[in-house]
Amino acid sequence: MPYPSFGEWNVDESLPARVVSSYGAQLYLRKHLNWIHREFYSIDSNISSDPVSAIEKAYKARSMVEGMEWCPPEFKFEEVEEPADDILSARLRAQYWGAQVITYRPFIKMILDSSHSIATGAGVSEPASVFHAGLSAPRIQHVIDLAAKGIRALVESTRAFHNLPGGRPIITNVFGTAHA
Repeated sequence: MPYPSFGEWNVDESLPARVVSSYGAQLYLRKHLNWIHREFYSIDSNISSDPVSAIEKAYKARSMVEGMEWCPPEFKFEEVEEPADDILSARLRAQYWGAQVITYRPFIKMILDSSHSIATGAGVSEPASVFHAGLSAPRIQHVIDLAAKGIRALVESTRAFHNLPGGRPIITNVFGTAHA
């Protein structure tokens, strides 16, 4: 299924344009999330045994959303901005940050696995060995940088709804949200 193209939509004109724009951006991010799942988490994925491939895939995933070219102008935001104060923007940002979380999660796991192996004296084992055998220091720094992006994405994904007026928002899947 191709990525949505906003210029080709033939939509019921009784729907508010902002809702239609938001829906198109949500579709784009859903497609992006599906791509990330295939690249990082499918049975054929080799990211745990090939950190170089994982790094390349992470940078490709990042390039697909950076610059907000996929996002309608009224929903574009800078990553350093405060959370949105309307539900459509907040939901879009939450999905954006969720995509960042699953993109960078393998790098957080690599560091945690390595730290655990060192702390327990288990020696260097997969995927902890990605930090040692044949891996140069610049690549290790990429893993650390990507893990830091993952930690930031975790924080931002939890903050996405913090600026909405009227108290606590209703979420439809509290267990899925808590797990994420």
